[in-house]
Amino acid sequence: MTDEDIRAMLAAAGIPREAMSTTLLRAGYKSVREALLSPAIVDTPVFYVNAGKSRDNGETLFYLIVKEALLSSPSPTYCADLIDMQRALIGEAEDNEIRTLQKARIIALRNFVDSGPCPFTPYDITYMSSFLYKKVRDGAMLILHLPESTAVSNWWPTSFVSFVSRKSYGVVAK
Repeated sequence: MTDEDIRAMLAAAGIPREAMSTTLLRAGYKSVREALLSPAIVDTPVFYVNAGKSRDNGETLFYLIVKEALLSSPSPTYCADLIDMQRALIGEAEDNEIRTLQKARIIALRNFVDSGPCPFTPYDITYMSSFLYKKVRDGAMLILHLPESTAVSNWWPTSFVSFVSRKSYGVVAK
């Protein structure tokens, strides 16, 4: 694969240019990179990024993890806001986005939870959590971006929060 092919693959996955020009190691996240490359990734296929004190650093870290996951295991990747995934699941997105989500082996979701009120119905939350649970159970990697220091339990069912807690590697942005 040429450098141009790699850049095209990263751009297609939604990785911003700034994240393409650095690495987890250069950004000081050696342990995150090691976790991504570890055989134990099978046991902890969920990564979550908490923005901590810096929303921008949290977003950059999120994209670096998506980039590293994609480069270490080139796979169909879906990278979008949670609201976009919800629209794709109910068929309100473009056909290409729906197909990408269905085939994805890496699902990276921005704004997975926020401190405000949940914009989804209980049915939507149940449907999305069931979909994500099934994808991870079938071997997909899930990368979640929490833009604030907010508990996942604010929006998500207890069973899903428990699953994420048991199967995740969490990191707070510097």
